[in-house]
Amino acid sequence: MFTELIRDSLQEYSYEAELAGLSYNFDQAADGILLSLDGYNDKLAVLVDVVVKRMKEYKVDEKRFALVHDQVRGVFRLSRRARVLQLTTHLPPRPQLVRLYENFRLEQPYQHVGVDGAHLTTAVSYPLEDKLAALAQVTPENLEQHIARVLGKMHIESLAHGNVTRDEALRMAATVEQTFKPQALSVEE
Repeated sequence: MFTELIRDSLQEYSYEAELAGLSYNFDQAADGILLSLDGYNDKLAVLVDVVVKRMKEYKVDEKRFALVHDQVRGVFRLSRRARVLQLTTHLPPRPQLVRLYENFRLEQPYQHVGVDGAHLTTAVSYPLEDKLAALAQVTPENLEQHIARVLGKMHIESLAHGNVTRDEALRMAATVEQTFKPQALSVEE
């Protein structure tokens, strides 16, 4: 929900950024959020700054929450990169997501292999049934608490490639770290 609400709040800005050749994407995984940014290196730092500031300063708007929550529809796909199950969202009504989860086990067994295989081979993974149960429990209040916990204590890794100098990459990574100022994770975490 958090990444969808951020996308929703940046919709106007991201449209203009796309016209200028810049884009961003969130991929959710059981153990975190992957923020990917693409575009011309001379303006990429501006996009990094805007997106991470929005993430840090975001306050859940109950009206937008209600709209996005009612529209979220999950579509599972097998990531070509990591070969793990990820949830990608599009935006039709919420009951369709519930039906997708409930009907998944009624599909042909060969379709379960990717989902169940990823669940068994990924260090942190949640079965569809757990995701379905959690979906019903999300409220604006507990989402805001969750956002504060996630962004307050985390491990940040950065990878830059393409036409980006070492100094530009380090400045963008520093922007992320200075914006969030998270507590470090413990060794166990």
